[in-house]
Amino acid sequence: MSNIVAKNPRRWPLLGVLVFLRRYPGAVAASVGLLLVNISIEMAQPQIIGSAITQLRLNAELGVPAGLQAFRPLHRTPFQRAGEFQPSCCGH
Repeated sequence: MSNIVAKNPRRWPLLGVLVFLRRYPGAVAASVGLLLVNISIEMAQPQIIGSAITQLRLNAELGVPAGLQAFRPLHRTPFQRAGEFQPSCCGH
């Protein structure tokens, strides 16, 4: 088994993958595009959550209205309609 590997070493295995993917430019472009969308969403989530926590902290400390209506769509489950809001903490 080791003799087979020693006779045919691959120096650039990634190059072979890129040569294979050259046949599917549309699928590769769609995959890279979806990957970039996923990365941008994951980078934005901490900012959104941090903003909500800051608003809640200001509400608790200073009595400033929290204004969390902008964060309501983020909490919606797929089975709720857009106008409904049911917190998941209540066991419903």
